Amino acid sequence: QRQVLPGLYYHLPPTQGKRSPWEVCEEDLCALLCAQKTQKTADSFLLETFGGLSPLLCRELAYAVFGQVDFDLSQLTKAQRESAAEKLLAVFERLHMGEKTPVILVRDERPWDFTCIPIRQYEGLIAQEPQPSFSALLDTFYAKRDSLERMRQKTQALRKTLTNLHNRTARKLANQQKELEATFDREHLRRLGDIVTANLHVISRGQARLTAVDFYDPEMKEIDIPLNPAISPQQNAAKFYKDYQKAKTAEKVLTEQIAKGEAELSYLASVLDELSRVESERDMQDIRQELTEGGYLRETGQKKKMKLPASKPMVFRSSDGFEILVGRNNRQNDLLTCKLAQKQDIWLHTQKIHGSHVIIACAP
Repeated sequence: QRQVLPGLYYHLPPTQGKRSPWEVCEEDLCALLCAQKTQKTADSFLLETFGGLSPLLCRELAYAVFGQVDFDLSQLTKAQRESAAEKLLAVFERLHMGEKTPVILVRDERPWDFTCIPIRQYEGLIAQEPQPSFSALLDTFYAKRDSLERMRQKTQALRKTLTNLHNRTARKLANQQKELEATFDREHLRRLGDIVTANLHVISRGQARLTAVDFYDPEMKEIDIPLNPAISPQQNAAKFYKDYQKAKTAEKVLTEQIAKGEAELSYLASVLDELSRVESERDMQDIRQELTEGGYLRETGQKKKMKLPASKPMVFRSSDGFEILVGRNNRQNDLLTCKLAQKQDIWLHTQKIHGSHVIIACAP
């Protein structure tokens, strides 16, 4: 085993048997491509053949040369191999000559990866942030990621509380929806009450069942109706009507409760989404204060704290000079929409998806 300890002789890492992309010619590349007789994807070929190329860079080179990351090299014709070798060699030469662009890839507003060339394989799904140098790239990437990780740890307890609230609300909502579905068959209870009422003259006290003609049935078939032998026939009929009215009332109440539950579930999901994008203590303080005011969290400390103003939204400027304001939580969204936005401004928000309110300031 290779040990790296103080005082020991340093041994270089073992070679992987890969070729240097700077030391191949077009003929070598054609021969390597021609040797791929069995199914082999282009990105796997590049990763296994050449040293110094990351999986991301191999996928990008495959996409640039073959038009897709997982192109099967065993299907290449001679002309296609020659064209692919020429394109790959051109990219290798540009990289070897120092034509590199430090780029940070951002996914869901978080630093995801970095590379040395602009990436096209994701077609707009991943944001790209060019950096002035590779030193600046590494500083920015790891500083941002470490900051987000620290905030993730700080928000862990709050996230757990919110997740429990969200799950509890979802379970309650599911039970209410089942109860609501049970009320849809209440008309059957009213009909049973009508049949029992029409047959009171043939029912004796203490009778457990009634077999009678169902006059609601087009074929006038007989129906068996269970009765409570401990009460009178009239009380049995009244109980069916009472259960019918109870189900009717329950439908109205449950419909209202389900609407409130769905709104609450949506709200909790939006706060969880905000919490996943927290970047500072102030952002987290905004969310905590909002939840406290909404009754989801208890007030901390002996004395009630003063209500703090909402933190400021993010501000950007478009290439043509328009100011763009972006809210990062519900308080900032309310501030943007209800107080800062003017009637001539453009308001943007994703439909049926939790996210930021965006205002494009159009004032002259």
